[in-house]
Amino acid sequence: MTYFQPVTKGIDRNMFSLIPRIYKAFRKELMQQPGTLWDEKLLEEIVKKQHNKPLHPTEQSLLLGFINNLCRSVYKYSPPEFRKLRHKYVESYRTNCRPVIGIDEATDYSLINYYAIYSLRHYQVSNVTLCGDSMQCLHKEGIKDWKELESIIPGIKTQELKVSYRQSPVLLKLATNLYKQTIGKEAPYTCYLDPSGNLPQPLLYRGDDEQEKADWIVNRILEVRKAYNAVPSIAIFMNHADDIPAFKKKLEDNGLLEEGGIEVKDCSSGEQLTGKDTIRLFPLDKVKGMEFEVVFFTTSTTSSPKTTPRWSAGIST
Repeated sequence: MTYFQPVTKGIDRNMFSLIPRIYKAFRKELMQQPGTLWDEKLLEEIVKKQHNKPLHPTEQSLLLGFINNLCRSVYKYSPPEFRKLRHKYVESYRTNCRPVIGIDEATDYSLINYYAIYSLRHYQVSNVTLCGDSMQCLHKEGIKDWKELESIIPGIKTQELKVSYRQSPVLLKLATNLYKQTIGKEAPYTCYLDPSGNLPQPLLYRGDDEQEKADWIVNRILEVRKAYNAVPSIAIFMNHADDIPAFKKKLEDNGLLEEGGIEVKDCSSGEQLTGKDTIRLFPLDKVKGMEFEVVFFTTSTTSSPKTTPRWSAGIST
């Protein structure tokens, strides 16, 4: 009864139904094994204070990948047995798996995300295509090199697109310098457009005084309006949403934007792209895919004291 009866209960019972109980027991066991491979404080919060019930997003990716790969293993072992299964995990996999998976902005996802994503490929035939640029990665957990995915996606093949069609030579030069500082190697890109002496150059301002920094940006905005005879689409990017209200106030305290009929908007909650004569402030995690004619990057000396150097840069595209 102890050792043989469970075998008669089939694949549903022995391979899928026990997963929640086994995983919760595994988390409790980790509590007794201090180590550096997991966040001990977060684990204690989940297991003790939240009664071992919720799943962290990283755990969701881990379990999704494990369960979906288990479904594929059952199909590989016996397609008829796979088709007979009615467990909710298997039904969910059959409903959501896809023969073709396409992922844009692929560098923003972590390896554990890809473990879950790749497990959603169809059990009979599948194709997974990723498209992204390591220069555009916005998250520290994102992949820095396509080779990192070889452990998740066996036999992955890469095709590099090395010609930039959307950036001016001046802007691409700035981007390649940032790329080298961040990635640690030379950017492999060239520009499709020919150099032109009329292209605006990026500007840099360094300083610890937030009001002086805001005043500098205001003066540059007024210069742009004079050059365009209008206010084009202008955005100010900041590291954190919490920095925006204080910096917005400093821009308004200058007084010159209000005198010129230019409004300053806090866009930390999402896109607010309507309206003329408007300067918009965004946190970096909200700007993926947006395009502006003039952009300022700035760091704060208040909520981000460890960020160096403290600077503002204006870039016109």
